[in-house]
Amino acid sequence: MQYIKKSWGVALFIVFMVAGSVWYYFSIYRYIEAPTEPQKPFVDKNCGDFKTQREAQIFFISAGGLQSGDPHGLDANNDGKACESLP
Repeated sequence: MQYIKKSWGVALFIVFMVAGSVWYYFSIYRYIEAPTEPQKPFVDKNCGDFKTQREAQIFFISAGGLQSGDPHGLDANNDGKACESLP
């Protein structure tokens, strides 16, 4: 009789361990992404914000260049050169 009581205890322990593992695996907490830094607000830059074409070009490249889709509109003719009218 003592052996049966121990067996039930072991069996219940195993069931609870398996159930807990399954719950953890399918838990919603597993799918929540870690908090990230808040994004900086978008500040639109125009050619008038730069003194030289070189300064605009450096900003244009650092902002992603043509690969970013030119969100600032610094390259009107999409040739990769920003603010060509500036000195």
